[in-house]
Amino acid sequence: MDANESELATNAADQIDELESLRAIFSSDSEPGTVSWNGVSPVVGRVSVRIQLGDQTEWSIHDESNKMSHRIQSLPPISLLFALPSTYPSHALPSLAVTADWLSNKQRHLLTNQLNSIANSSPNCPILFELVCFIQSESAQFLSLVDIENNAISLDIDSTDSNTIETILEHDRKHRDRLFANETITCGICLDSKLGANSFRFLTCGHAYCKACLVDYFTIHIAEKNVLQVTCPSSTCKKEPNAASRNASVSSVQPLPPHTLAALLPAAMIEKYESLLKMHDLLQKPNLTYCPRQTCQAPTLKDPDEEKLCICPECSYAFCFFCNRTWHGYAAYCQIRHLSVVAAEYAAADESKRSVMEIKYGKKLLEKAIRELEEDKLNSAWMKDNAQACPNCRVMVQRSEGCCHMTCMTCGTHFCFLCGQHLNKSNPYQHYNTRGSSCYGKLFEGAIVRNNDPFGEDGFHAENEPPADGGAGNEPAVGEEVGNEVDDGIEFQDFLGVDDFVVDEQGFVMPARWRRTR
Repeated sequence: MDANESELATNAADQIDELESLRAIFSSDSEPGTVSWNGVSPVVGRVSVRIQLGDQTEWSIHDESNKMSHRIQSLPPISLLFALPSTYPSHALPSLAVTADWLSNKQRHLLTNQLNSIANSSPNCPILFELVCFIQSESAQFLSLVDIENNAISLDIDSTDSNTIETILEHDRKHRDRLFANETITCGICLDSKLGANSFRFLTCGHAYCKACLVDYFTIHIAEKNVLQVTCPSSTCKKEPNAASRNASVSSVQPLPPHTLAALLPAAMIEKYESLLKMHDLLQKPNLTYCPRQTCQAPTLKDPDEEKLCICPECSYAFCFFCNRTWHGYAAYCQIRHLSVVAAEYAAADESKRSVMEIKYGKKLLEKAIRELEEDKLNSAWMKDNAQACPNCRVMVQRSEGCCHMTCMTCGTHFCFLCGQHLNKSNPYQHYNTRGSSCYGKLFEGAIVRNNDPFGEDGFHAENEPPADGGAGNEPAVGEEVGNEVDDGIEFQDFLGVDDFVVDEQGFVMPARWRRTR
């Protein structure tokens, strides 16, 4: 049915009233373009509708391409496109379509059909407000966008590519910024209350500070080249999460990307920060070294296909990556300054590190150094068990036979083989007769004897040792002159008195003075 001029005029007025009402309800100062139209007949326009997800503050969304999950507060709006014929709303229905880059074609088609069905159920009356309300409050459930049980966003499999996820995350960041701009925060540096519009919030941790404090904070650290300090100032964000990361060669606390500082710092400061970051990244590379020329010292990366050759990009100087000397060719190995240190490092290294050391020093030389190192260890162990250092000149003295009283052949010092202590030259055996001494009664401790030694295997005994059955023997009495006895190269001279001749409880004779005759 065709409308007359009066009805057409009424329809035009009703359309303007409906669109103005939508603008008043859904538009705001922060989003002035929510409702727009062309202003001529037929009226063509758009309504951007922010959908309501539910009572939850945040929802998780999974990025299948990167195997990552993100937390978001809102989804991008769905745009309702409409065309109002001159006979709407009295006789005709509006032409409808929906658009949203993050929805799949199937979802857009389903939603458009549902909106047309709602419009057909209410002919001859304004319908745009009801359609907008459906998109706002019911489209999330209708399209199964939310998983209430798991508090997650469920996107159609056709719309889960990385570009779609990035679109959603970018919208969520802008949404959070709009909310933050109207909040009041307490700056963690100056401790003043600031409006969010004059503050800066770090997306990764949520900490917020006033822009003035952050400008000073970042400017100081960039000027001092402390790029690792260009992070959130909070102590919790600068703390290493565990002991493993503290021992790691690369810190887990990473500097902020330069683009995040664009709202705070001038372009010249950001450019300087970028150059410092590049240098910091170079220092983390295992193939980085510096030109050894004092007049150059430019950072130089070794070609991965080369074993040792480096060529400076600034002065073209060719040098060895390992020893920094002028290039000595592939056949010549680097000189070893501390062979024992290198050998110990090679012995403890894993296969990958050993292969690098073999390229640097040569496998045969390293294996020889390992053998010499093992020999030195065995020699040291033997010396520890079988020799004692002279307390005066520190020369190692080995006991080939006899008691523990030693005389250094180098400096003539008398000392004890067991403890290394100086002995009195005039009475060296007093050390072994002093009760409480660690060497008391140990003059012949560990003595080395020959097969024809009259002392026997159990040490030095008196000739008239008491019989095994405990009977009386012809043992000398204390203070009795024993006389001179020479046997097997040992001469005992006039052991008289308590200080000169000792017989202990087991019958061992402990001479106070003796000397070798051969």
